[in-house]
Amino acid sequence: MAIKCGWTKPLSAIKYELRCSIPEKYIIEMVCDMIGASKAYLKREYDQKEPYNYFIKNKNNMMMDEEAKTKLESYLEEIAK
Repeated sequence: MAIKCGWTKPLSAIKYELRCSIPEKYIIEMVCDMIGASKAYLKREYDQKEPYNYFIKNKNNMMMDEEAKTKLESYLEEIAK
């Protein structure tokens, strides 16, 4: 017996509205995670601009409230300078 799914759109087409804010300590943790991941993947090619570049490239796909995105972007931009 086949089970039918009620979805008619791909998941990427579904928009979510997030209303909860992210506490400051978790935004700082995201910054540290992005730096660590960049260092791990890029090894000797790493420089301080890479986490910011990654964020700019992917920020439209990140599911978080706009205030958190703005804070995260400003922290990463400050590190990139």
